[in-house]
Amino acid sequence: MAPRDFFGPRAFRNGRVRVYGCSPGCLLISLVLSVLLTILLNVFIRLF
Repeated sequence: MAPRDFFGPRAFRNGRVRVYGCSPGCLLISLVLSVLLTILLNVFIRLF
């Protein structure tokens, strides 16, 4: 079984329809990472 590609296209209807996007897990990881980086940036800015 091949590993899932988070950002690759998904094919539906025997390959006639391709959907590009991010899986729900990928979206959740992106959201958490964005929040953490925002907090770190704010802490870093307050230090100087």
